[in-house]
Amino acid sequence: ETAAIYEESGCLEFLTEPGLDCSDPAVRKYRTANGVCNNLENPLFGSAERKFRRIIPAYYEDGVAQLRGTMQSMILSVSVLPHDPFRPPYPSARLVSEGVVRDRVVEETRFSHIIMQWGQFLDHDLAHTPSFTCSERTCTIETDTCVPIRIPSDDPVFGTRFGDPTAGPVCHPFARSFPACDSSPPGQLGPREQITDITSWIDGS
Repeated sequence: ETAAIYEESGCLEFLTEPGLDCSDPAVRKYRTANGVCNNLENPLFGSAERKFRRIIPAYYEDGVAQLRGTMQSMILSVSVLPHDPFRPPYPSARLVSEGVVRDRVVEETRFSHIIMQWGQFLDHDLAHTPSFTCSERTCTIETDTCVPIRIPSDDPVFGTRFGDPTAGPVCHPFARSFPACDSSPPGQLGPREQITDITSWIDGS
């Protein structure tokens, strides 16, 4: 599975990347499209297709890549909660979102909407995490790529499908991001890290 993920995310090509050469005059005069050699002392700083730096260590349930609660939910689904792997010992991400975030209308007199839009423009020029593609509204769990979020039937927005209580369970698609190619030493696994496929320079990448 790891090899398949590496191939889909382009890691095989990355792992055989040739040595860097920042001596070209054009590289010293202009910024590169992928950000490599923009910093001559640290050529890979800010370049595309590199893993993000963490403020705190990764915390996976198996120490490698399993999301918290997924392994315990699989055990519970067999011994306690048959046919329902969506009931881990942690609350659903949707329940947390619904309980913590509240929609409010706040009148703003100092700033216009362009402040948010400009901030979003900058954010999207500094980082972008590529992810796998998951089927819409499926409840099939594929832990390496897709971990759909079960939506409670009484959810005020995404509850029973279009008001039809017989439509079956509704799941919000949640695609996992591609793993970083250099998350661990060769021949070893984890912990899984995330990558950015654009540069961290303000360069329109």
